[in-house]
Amino acid sequence: MSSLVEIAQKYLEAGFSPIPLVPGEKYPSIKEWQKHGTESLRADQIEGLFRNTDSIGLVMGFGGLEALDIDSKHFEGKELEQFESYVNQEAPGLLDSLLTQRTRSGGLHLIYRCESPEGNQKLAKNSIKEVTFETRGTGGQIASYPSPGYSIKNNTFNQVPTITMAEREILFSGARLTDTSPALPAAVLSIPSSRPPSNDQDLTPWQDYNQRKGPLEVLLSYGWTVVREDSEKIYVKRPGDTTAKDSGRIFKDKNLFFCWTTSTDFEAEKGYNAFQVLTILKYFGDFGDAARGVRSEGYGKQIKKDYDYRNPTNDFNYELVDKRGEPTAMEILEQFRVDSTKVVEKEPSAITLRKGFNDVYTLGTFGNFSLIGGKAKAKKSFFIASICAAALRGEPKERDGLIGHLGERKVVYIDTEMGNYHVSKQKERINLMASLNIKENTDRFEFFAFRKCESNAQRMALIELAIKTVDNIGLLIIDGIADVSTKGINDEEEATMISSKLLKWTADYNMHVVTVLHQNKHDETLRGHLGSYLCQKAETVISLTKDEHDKNSSIVEPVMTRNMEFPTLRLEVVQEEGIAVAQITFEDEILPSAQRVITLKEMPQIAASVDGMYKNTAIKNIKVSENIGMSKAEDLVIEMLQRGFLKEEKDNYKIILHSTKARPTSDQIQREENNNLQKYAPDLEDDDHCPF
Repeated sequence: MSSLVEIAQKYLEAGFSPIPLVPGEKYPSIKEWQKHGTESLRADQIEGLFRNTDSIGLVMGFGGLEALDIDSKHFEGKELEQFESYVNQEAPGLLDSLLTQRTRSGGLHLIYRCESPEGNQKLAKNSIKEVTFETRGTGGQIASYPSPGYSIKNNTFNQVPTITMAEREILFSGARLTDTSPALPAAVLSIPSSRPPSNDQDLTPWQDYNQRKGPLEVLLSYGWTVVREDSEKIYVKRPGDTTAKDSGRIFKDKNLFFCWTTSTDFEAEKGYNAFQVLTILKYFGDFGDAARGVRSEGYGKQIKKDYDYRNPTNDFNYELVDKRGEPTAMEILEQFRVDSTKVVEKEPSAITLRKGFNDVYTLGTFGNFSLIGGKAKAKKSFFIASICAAALRGEPKERDGLIGHLGERKVVYIDTEMGNYHVSKQKERINLMASLNIKENTDRFEFFAFRKCESNAQRMALIELAIKTVDNIGLLIIDGIADVSTKGINDEEEATMISSKLLKWTADYNMHVVTVLHQNKHDETLRGHLGSYLCQKAETVISLTKDEHDKNSSIVEPVMTRNMEFPTLRLEVVQEEGIAVAQITFEDEILPSAQRVITLKEMPQIAASVDGMYKNTAIKNIKVSENIGMSKAEDLVIEMLQRGFLKEEKDNYKIILHSTKARPTSDQIQREENNNLQKYAPDLEDDDHCPF
């Protein structure tokens, strides 16, 4: 069999966009692989990238490529036979023309090209909501032959057919026919509930409309037709030219329309009630126009009362005057008018970063929020601890560093995922870095742990309660924001809601909010639609990346800021009084270890210079005096303790000179340096020195 490098070259020549996968896995081994959906790897890159793997992936969307992924291990009956029967009846020969790949789980990839490939879509699930049919399209990729467990008939992949959009719709319809999931997704539109009101409530126009009409009646009035019916569903077909047997179904028990086709203004796989169907078909998705339109037709019943602008479920009436002294709708609108004659001052800084005496960078201002992203174990919590400590402390411990401008305002820290032990350690860490007693509470610092909440909705409610009840908040930390999402990080409607809440909280309470969100595993982007929306609205977006060469360090960089961009930082984790804390330095001030080499004969003198200091203070002093990085200084202190030049007093964390330890003899120094020279000689230009 040809080597993987040769097969990757053949894929490239056949018009595919191949990428290397992690050996034996189904995910890419290279970063930013999605860009190869529009531009494939070059031929001269193939050998280097595919030499050390046994697995190959194909990027979908490239050249119109798309795949139907059939996961047969989740089948509960004859789903495949049902799918094939439908497609063969509607488009004889279509299935035989597709490039068919067997997957390692026993499923299938049906691969084709089409005019307008879309993003990944879930088409069908089983009764316990496991996905059985889904697409892999733009922004996605599939593992492919000859990855372990994947096979293609005759090992031939040169011929991939281009099918029409009508044939593609037949494939999708056949897949959706097999769906047996018990519940429907929430509707795409942000329209209030249609539940019947009590006697003392208004009956809104949309509630009244949904009580009197069903989605079928609306669809029929706009040219849709009924094609068949069973005990559970009514199958309907859109107007216009289509070869599909049907375009959607109406569930009788829920009285909701569920559209399959992507050739209408309805979003596929979303449920719509009668009013929502009308809004799409007649009012082009504009809820306000639809509400006014059906009201003019006599729908809705309004109990005479004043407009309550704080309750958005009430029907909006621009004419109402609030008799209780609350602002009217027009007065609220006037509050949002921008007046060019008024001088607007820049929002004061909440957290800044000082470098030297002249350079000050704003990380966050009051009335805005910041977003911190990074992969797991990138030391995000340590960076947050540094921000909290600066806010509580005010001025930095040293000349350079983070500075808080909260005055007497409070810091509120909300953690959503850590257990009790790590929560207590994080609070101790912040107290220690802020020069507070680690075993005492302070009125200016509130810490809440929401891991044990029953739901994400409860976490969101408790965050709002804390904001309303804890007075004078200057800095709010939400670590992490994904744990308040009830619909998942990819729900656009909820992502918009969460970002809007952050904007409202910061404006209403004139505080700064810092939120935390993980990055995707295989690139540097923040996860889901939630990450995209928050990036658009945040004042500052900061990324933390693990230093692959120093396990105790991470690199802190600005991704986006509305202020002057701050320089790259290095965060190092060091020990202070037995607690792991963060040390922030500027990356351009850190010298490579090769620029300063410590020899054995220098160690006694260095040990004497830190006699009687706390261990962490000794490390900082050595960093400055010996012109080395923080982690190297920490390593040197540990080595001097191991060699016996220093000893540690356990009761007070001080290190003292080990007076009984004899200075090394000339022979000892020479022997050790000769040994080290043999080890490090290839990297040294000066034969008189060796790294410690």
